[in-house]
Amino acid sequence: MQSILQELNEMISDIEKELNSLDKRTKKLIANNVYSLGSNYLKTVDASKQNKFYAFVIKKSFFFNKISFELMSSDELPILVNSKYDDYKIYKNKELLNIFDEESLVKIKYFLLSFGVMEN
Repeated sequence: MQSILQELNEMISDIEKELNSLDKRTKKLIANNVYSLGSNYLKTVDASKQNKFYAFVIKKSFFFNKISFELMSSDELPILVNSKYDDYKIYKNKELLNIFDEESLVKIKYFLLSFGVMEN
């Protein structure tokens, strides 16, 4: 499981490098984009985190114009009934990848591969 976690963290780092190579105007346009992982097809190792939406959110710092690509979660699902899952404002909690089981990590890997970041 550690190897897949390391691989996913490297992929996220590569995505961030690509995003940070963009010009200032483009960074402003993509800030707060949400790439939802949903709530049903991923399993966490902690049952208390099971009833949440998960997403990768592109965050832009105000001071340094740097982009981060962060795994975030919403609050509990029943609260979000009237919310849109693609609204970055519902993702309030920063998460670590190790909250997911190995099968879910593999699913996240394929999700990240869809970004098409190529290794050098």
